[in-house]
Amino acid sequence: NSNSESKKIKYQLSFKNINNNEFDALFTGDISKGNTNTISFGPSFINLPGFSWELSSNSSIIVSDFKNINFSNFTLSSKDQLIELSGGFSNYFKLYFDLKNVDLEFVNYFRKKDASKLSGLVNGTFWYSSIKKPIGGYFKIRDFSMNDILLGELILNAQSNDKRKYLALNGYVKPFQKPKTIELNGTVSLDSKKNMNMFLDFYGQDCNLLNPFIKSVSDTKGKIYGRANFYGPHDNYFIDGELSVKNLSFKIPYLNTSYYLKDNYNIFCKKDKISLDTVNFYDKKYNTNGKFFGKAIHSNALKKMSYDIFISSNNLYCLNTKIDHNDVYYGDVFAAGDISINGQPDNVYFNINAESKKGTKFNIPLSSATEISNDNQLKIFNSSEVISSNQKEEEKTVNQNNDFKMDFNLDLKSNAQVQIIYDEKIGDIIKG
Repeated sequence: NSNSESKKIKYQLSFKNINNNEFDALFTGDISKGNTNTISFGPSFINLPGFSWELSSNSSIIVSDFKNINFSNFTLSSKDQLIELSGGFSNYFKLYFDLKNVDLEFVNYFRKKDASKLSGLVNGTFWYSSIKKPIGGYFKIRDFSMNDILLGELILNAQSNDKRKYLALNGYVKPFQKPKTIELNGTVSLDSKKNMNMFLDFYGQDCNLLNPFIKSVSDTKGKIYGRANFYGPHDNYFIDGELSVKNLSFKIPYLNTSYYLKDNYNIFCKKDKISLDTVNFYDKKYNTNGKFFGKAIHSNALKKMSYDIFISSNNLYCLNTKIDHNDVYYGDVFAAGDISINGQPDNVYFNINAESKKGTKFNIPLSSATEISNDNQLKIFNSSEVISSNQKEEEKTVNQNNDFKMDFNLDLKSNAQVQIIYDEKIGDIIKG
């Protein structure tokens, strides 16, 4: 809408229901005519999912002789976030975007919904030019996180080539008051293919970075070293490289047992496949041990992953629970046998086939989903439907929306103590 008043023209420009109602905007203000033409702004905003940006009323665009364009006090704000635009056009475009406390989650809006989730507060400058090396920037991203794992501060430099075909990136990740743990360098294409070719060097990065991809375990500790090449589409890349994890330890929440590695753990990546080296591990409480190895296949920037992990032992402390962990079965179990872990991070299947070893003390409430055959073969069919509410509440903090199923087949030997509990309050218990 427009109407003339002396040398002023009022305007209103609106965008609605853009991209399936995810985007709308409104710009209002005046255009002043004279030796220079000034576009000023009244109440104006841009709405994106989760973000509402307001344009400062001091913002203006000054046009001289239709040859020179300058942005003056042009500022977008959303709560504590600021984007200041300066520069303009004089023979060529040169624009600067100064970012202050801009939420990096804004970037997730432009990526696939199942791509890795990024977050943090961005400070820095991004520039655009219509001549040589037209795109570039320098950024400090505070509280940088990927998939809700806090990594620290990300320092990033970006510069395109002259023909604007790719963006060269280099930078590093530095946890608070500690040396840098990741260096990165490489390129990201600026064409429709959106390919990347990035090299990441790890210098003791905390392996909690892996937690979102291995939800069948928790409390992962250790330091990652090595180099990996990430290449292909940025939201569905391949990985080549060799990584080593030092001082690795982890917990299996369903069993409430923690394990530790004496040796470095090697991980080999090739395209969409990850090979997990065979390694020995132990528990610190009883010093039992076993070995495990496995493999995984990934896609969609590691958001989709399936894996097969195998564990074997001649004597392993493999259950450490009380009734408040699980009212289907609980106790202390030492066992010899095999464990396989299959599935995806949110759909895990445990299959345990083992025989009891000395020290096993097993408790079975009468209401549990358990069968004991005449040959002392104990079969526990434990799935998400029969895990107790207490266990479920505990696991929500580790595996939100996780579908967990487990078959626990235990061959009871004479070295095992088993209690079938009818009513623990009155001492109605059968021991064997």
